[in-house]
Amino acid sequence: MSVNLAVIYYSSTGTNYQLAQWAEEGGTETGRRNFKKHVKRD
Repeated sequence: MSVNLAVIYYSSTGTNYQLAQWAEEGGTETGRRNFKKHVKRD
């Protein structure tokens, strides 16, 4: 079964960026197809 992982985040201090990195790494280790998107604040 193919599972896709989407990590969509906003980070002004870097904390959410680090959490997104860990989520992406975890998905990669388990063979998931990953998509990571940083949402910019206007």
